[in-house]
Amino acid sequence: MPAEHERPRAARVERLRGNSTTEARSYWKPLTSIQQKLTSIGSPLTPDQLLARAQTISCSGCHLVKENGAGANNDVGLSSPVPSNNLLFTHTSEQTEEIPGEPGRTLFQISTPLTDEFLPYREQVMNDFLFGNPVLGFELSGLWTSTQAPLSLVTGWVTEGIRALRIGTPNAWNQVKSAPFSTAGLTPVGNKLELDFFTSPRQPNPSWLGTLTVLLSIPSAGIYNQFVGTTNLSTLSQNAFSTVTYTLAAPNVTALNASPSDVSLTIELNVNAGSGPYFVDNVRFSN
Repeated sequence: MPAEHERPRAARVERLRGNSTTEARSYWKPLTSIQQKLTSIGSPLTPDQLLARAQTISCSGCHLVKENGAGANNDVGLSSPVPSNNLLFTHTSEQTEEIPGEPGRTLFQISTPLTDEFLPYREQVMNDFLFGNPVLGFELSGLWTSTQAPLSLVTGWVTEGIRALRIGTPNAWNQVKSAPFSTAGLTPVGNKLELDFFTSPRQPNPSWLGTLTVLLSIPSAGIYNQFVGTTNLSTLSQNAFSTVTYTLAAPNVTALNASPSDVSLTIELNVNAGSGPYFVDNVRFSN
């Protein structure tokens, strides 16, 4: 419950919450056309969810989130809704609360989106950047190359860190190669190679989506483009990330645990020309 002096502001915020989405939606006259376009590209989103996503990158994304009723804008078509703000509009407060475990000491309140979502995410991003492998995490540009496919780093489709690799596929066969990297900071390396792969819903031939293949090279150990595994893309969910797991041969695991500095991976996509784009993120070794 807002404090007495905050109630007028709370009332204004509630009116803004109700008006922002309702007024914005009034400009979206051709809702049927928008839904038809979303359906045609294989998107599961509704026009209202698309509008809510647009609002998340505006001021209202942090300050005018409403869960229910007219103007509700927290459903963006993900597994979890946009978190609501216990402080209504701001993310800091002049109200204080006791510091846990320190009787008699207080601090200014901050919002639950900050404590539960934003700050933990920023901490994870910083850890990934400082301690993660830049090649396997796709956080730095220029570390993956292809002579067939246009590549770029994107922030909208990620499972780890803040960037993922976007692979355009104007060609049917595409080979994407990593820069050499060291496993010195990754040991002990397990016997599994995993990656998160986003299968595009845009498929010219729905009966055959193609294959994903991974190759491993460690020249210092005499390993060149050794086959790691292949995946039939038809077995993966479309318009979503799926974790793909391959079992590494014992000699490869031994070589990787020797901390070589010339390890590289190659991703091959054999797909329908004009399908895609596809996204790859969070390549890692596991047990």
